[in-house]
Amino acid sequence: MLPAAVTAAFDGTLVVLGRLRQRAIVRTTGETSGLTTAMVLLHLHAHASALAGAKIVCQLVLLFGSARAARRLPRLHVTKPILVEDMAFSRQIVGNRLVVFLASYSGTLVVGSFLGIAQYRRHCFGAAGRAGTIVELGISSRSAQARWPMPLY
Repeated sequence: MLPAAVTAAFDGTLVVLGRLRQRAIVRTTGETSGLTTAMVLLHLHAHASALAGAKIVCQLVLLFGSARAARRLPRLHVTKPILVEDMAFSRQIVGNRLVVFLASYSGTLVVGSFLGIAQYRRHCFGAAGRAGTIVELGISSRSAQARWPMPLY
């Protein structure tokens, strides 16, 4: 996620500076490198890992290409008070998203841990999927009752 955010910042810098041709070249190069990586890894039987590897390669090419095209590097000057304030601000957001993530994937994780990956994949549209939904509903109703307190300012 961090490379994508920094890439978006460099991308915006290229748009503001009017370097749309360079931006298009970086985008085309990044997508082409991702596609090429996916094809090579799929040819080597990497399966789902091929798609993850292709996405990582694409993001890195976009990041370094847009940084080079913008000819600027970000100045990171983070002081301790800023870091403490950022951590306090993001603590509740990250906690809330973690609860939602665990609640939404809990059924899949529980059923997958009992059945194993191969059996879960074969039965994911059958009883395993329904059992996962039941577990997920039970946990999501509990997580709805235990919401993170949000202070009103």
